[in-house]
Amino acid sequence: MKRHTGPVAAALVLAACSSPEPVQSPPPPPPATTTTEVPSAPRTGQEIVVTETDYRISLPDGNPGPGTHVFTVRNQGGDSHDLVIRGPGVDDARTPVIEPGGQGSVTATLQAGEYTLWCSVGNHRERGMETTLTVG
Repeated sequence: MKRHTGPVAAALVLAACSSPEPVQSPPPPPPATTTTEVPSAPRTGQEIVVTETDYRISLPDGNPGPGTHVFTVRNQGGDSHDLVIRGPGVDDARTPVIEPGGQGSVTATLQAGEYTLWCSVGNHRERGMETTLTVG
């Protein structure tokens, strides 16, 4: 049997000697992830500055979140005042009576809902020293 070593052998040698660039596979896709939005924690420890003048209570703009809050009450009126808070989970938390130009505070743990704030000195509530605070 006669062997042919011409063009076929040359092609085999060329194929064996020439090494094409290795083919790289694309990187695998990242593993699937699930994103779950977690509600932000309630703002706790927030100071709420309350200004009292004669027969008016002023609160800052916006609504606080549930949690424990310190109400800092500034009496800018000519009469003595206090601040009483009543609502979900809070039953008449109050400051001491605050003299004109003075300041007092009360800490209350608030839940989502509406709270009534008023001055309990004399007839101040009847004269307009009452407001509502919405939490949540």
